[in-house]
Parts: sequence; structure tokens; C-alpha cells
Amino acid sequence: MAKKTAGMSGKKAVSRPATKKTAARPPAKTVKRSTKRVAKKGKATADKSASAPRSTRPVAAGPSAKARALDLLQWVHGMTNLLIDGVPESASTFQTSPADNHVLWNIGHLATSYAWFTSLINGRAVELPEGYMQLFGYQSKPNPDRSVYPPLEEVRRAYSAAFKQLASTVESQSDAELAMPTKTDSGGFAKDRLDAIYKAAWHDGWHGGQISTIRRALALPSVM
Repeated sequence: MAKKTAGMSGKKAVSRPATKKTAARPPAKTVKRSTKRVAKKGKATADKSASAPRSTRPVAAGPSAKARALDLLQWVHGMTNLLIDGVPESASTFQTSPADNHVLWNIGHLATSYAWFTSLINGRAVELPEGYMQLFGYQSKPNPDRSVYPPLEEVRRAYSAAFKQLASTVESQSDAELAMPTKTDSGGFAKDRLDAIYKAAWHDGWHGGQISTIRRALALPSVM
């Protein structure tokens, strides 16, 4: 009788597929050492930051609310002066249409406006030459007849003097005072004294735009 040999029982041997090798992992000791090294480095950085001397130099403060408002007012006024410069006396009442506000009226009107803005801040309006409110004040109308107005240079002197008084009035106020209500009734035009300064700057720009249009019609050089 034949002997049975191993592996010859009649069943086929099944081969198992080769398994993928897993990524090699560093030994546990290496991981621990690496973690300790990072923690030690982080602690050293923190200790260094904590022990670093801090600057005691004071941080420079920005300009005050008053300084910013006054700077804007003076800048816009300077631009208005550039627009007025070069307009001859003969063209001071020139209008491209009856709806235009001529240069002479704009200058006189700004003088009366500076007087009013000053009163909003300190309660006292700037004193202007006689008749200026009638010629240049609120709801007045520009007249193309130059003979009804004072000379251009005279009106410009009153305009400059009124602005200087407005600027000096602003200078005399503290930031706390400028945050207070206007001294006289603005009719809803300004919320407080500081707002009155910003509105004065806006008003200058409004009339500066009208003068710019007249300059363009007179073929005068651009100021910008």
C-alpha cells in the first residue's frame, strides 16, 4: 500500500497574496526625543521674549480733532485763493449766464460766511464793512454791474481779514469746547462747533468750484 506523502492529500495548496509593507515608523524613543526637543525650543523662545526689554519710548499722538479740522479749512481756503488769483478787476463781475455767481460776489459772500461761522463758534460775528450783508449775504444776488460793488481788492481784503478771525477763533478753542453745541443757532446746518469748521471748509470748496468755472470761461490757467 502506497504511503501518503505531505501535501499530497488531494487538496490544492492556496497561495496567499503578498501584503503591502506599511510605512516605516520611527522608533518610539526617537519620537519622544523629537517632541522634547521642540518643547524645549518653544520654552526657550518664550523665556527670551518674556525677558526682552520693552521700549519705554512714548508713542506719538496723532493730530487732535481741532488740528485736523483747522488744517482742512486752511488748505481749502488756500486753494480758493489760488482760484481768485489772476482774475482781473475788469472780469470780476463776468458771468457766462445770469445764473452764474461772478467772482466778486463769491469773494464777498465768503467774507460774510466767515463772519457767520465765527459766530457759531464764539458767539460773535466778524465785523464787516457797511453794506456787505446786503451785497453779499444770504439770499443776495450777484449783479453784473461792477459800479454797485466796492473795488475787487477792497472786497478781497475784507475776505482775508474775516478768514483770519475765523481761524484764530478756532485756535482759541479746546477740543472739548469744539465738541459743544454752537454758540448761536445754525438752523440745523452744523451739529456742533467742530462740525461748523468742516462745514466752513465745504462751503469754501462749493464757491471755489464756481470761481473755477468762471476761470475756465475766461481761459485763465488751471490751478491744478
